Amino acid sequence: MRHQRAPNKPKTHQKPTMRAGKRSLLLDFIKFIAWVIVVGLLLPPIACSLQQGEVDYD
Repeated sequence: MRHQRAPNKPKTHQKPTMRAGKRSLLLDFIKFIAWVIVVGLLLPPIACSLQQGEVDYD
């Protein structure tokens, strides 16, 4: 005899959760890339200003 499974919650309930998870992951990735860009744009001027201060003219 074959055992029939009782119907659970519809699987369509899981799809929005998966989309929300992917959306959250994408948002976190975009925030990370934004921080990398900001830090990348700020570090060169800071490094150049430090190097200019160290220059010794004889």
